[in-house]
Amino acid sequence: MAGPGAKPVNGARRTDVVPARSVRGWTLIGPSDQRVFLATDIVGPCPFMSCLQDYTDEQVVFRNAATGQELARSDSLPKMTSGALVTPGDDGAIDYLSLQGTIYQLAVQPAGQAAK
Repeated sequence: MAGPGAKPVNGARRTDVVPARSVRGWTLIGPSDQRVFLATDIVGPCPFMSCLQDYTDEQVVFRNAATGQELARSDSLPKMTSGALVTPGDDGAIDYLSLQGTIYQLAVQPAGQAAK
């Protein structure tokens, strides 16, 4: 997955490329000096992208927008609804709409810390 980097003077530029499988749009959050790239990643093997019709799970991946470095990854979630984006919600939560219509709210927390 490659994401653009915006520079007010230079226009768009290519940043690092990282392996990922997403059929969704992506979202950028955070201030310009700490931008985070949010996207989904299809879970499991997918030779030649043959799984795109049959996959059932996705994960939300948080990456440093400047470097592509993975910062966090959700547990597996049911397939996301078509046309939806991973969306910032209230209180810093991230909203994820499953194909079944369930809205999941994700909250990032330090590793090893219990969920609230």
